Parts: sequence; C-alpha cells; structure tokens
Amino acid sequence: MLNTKNNKLDKIGICVSILCAIHCALLPLVITLLPLIGFGFLANNYFEMGIIATSLFIGYTSLRGSYRKHYNMGPLIIITEGFLVIFIGKILVSPHYEWLFLTTGGLLIASAHFYNSKLSMHAHEEH
Repeated sequence: MLNTKNNKLDKIGICVSILCAIHCALLPLVITLLPLIGFGFLANNYFEMGIIATSLFIGYTSLRGSYRKHYNMGPLIIITEGFLVIFIGKILVSPHYEWLFLTTGGLLIASAHFYNSKLSMHAHEEH
C-alpha cells in the first residue's frame, strides 16, 4: 500500500517538477504574450511560490515514505540540491539568470523522484 502511494506521489512530483522547469525555461521568452492570451498569472511570483511549495511538500512526503523501504539517501540528497538551486535562483541571482537556476532545480527535483521510483520498484521486487 505504502509503495503504491509513494509511486503515485513520485509520478505527481515528476510531473509538477517538469512543468515547473518548462514554466521557468519558457517564461522569459513568452512573458509579454501571457497577459494577451489570459495567462498573466503564470508570471506571478505567488504562483511560482505555490508551485515550489507544492513540489516541496509532495517531494519530501514521497521520498520520506520510500526511504523506509530502500534506505538510500540519494533521492533525498538530489531533491535537496534541487530546492537549494531554486532558492539560490530566487534569492541571490539576477532576474536575467533566475530562469536557468529554476529550470535546473526543477529538473533535479524530477530526477530525484525518478530515481526514488526506480529504487522503490527494486526494493518492492526484492521483498
């Protein structure tokens, strides 16, 4: 039961993280068009913080539960690095380069979920 729940959370986490990475990568290119097509909220700082908070909650909930099955710290280390890259991008980096840090952080988070999913499947197969 726990494995299925965490596997679903990993899939959701992968999707949210990849959408975040795509959002961050494309936003600088299409930011002027968003209000014209009714998607101006995508450039809103509160929207971005909501995506980050959701990703943080899903990520650590999923990885914490799976860790109890496979006891591998790798996914937790990778997801933590991803969030650190995002926070550095939001706080310390010039807005011109912020998208690069946010995209990289989102891809790291998605990678952590993917790695965690693979470890969980192998741990499940061994039992």
